[in-house]
Amino acid sequence: MNDQGSITPLIASYLALMLLTAFGVTAVGLAMVAGNRIQGIVDYAILYAHDRSTLAGVPTLTELEREVSHFLSGAQSARGVEIVNVRTWIEGDESHLRICGRHQDLLGVGIGSVLICKEAAAKSYELPRSLSGA
Repeated sequence: MNDQGSITPLIASYLALMLLTAFGVTAVGLAMVAGNRIQGIVDYAILYAHDRSTLAGVPTLTELEREVSHFLSGAQSARGVEIVNVRTWIEGDESHLRICGRHQDLLGVGIGSVLICKEAAAKSYELPRSLSGA
């Protein structure tokens, strides 16, 4: 039995597999970073807006929407995200915020084409008098 030939196609195939694996791992990692970044923006935005839109522990929707818009327009962390959709609503004394956005990908891997939606909520509460020092 004579097995003469070249192993070049095998090496080329292994190299292609390694490159595709590295590209895939990088894309997944960047997508996770983008998702966490958008979640951080949503968390800070709802805390900021809820704190400034409450009166006696109850938020008002118009103030909440205005304060979310104010935060998103001025926050340094929101500058690297293309915000596509913002939805705010109130349930009792709890404020909710849902933001959908596209992360601006610096490496050109294609993460910017994916729409990432994240949600957060904030609720007012009152400290018992024994804990507040009064």
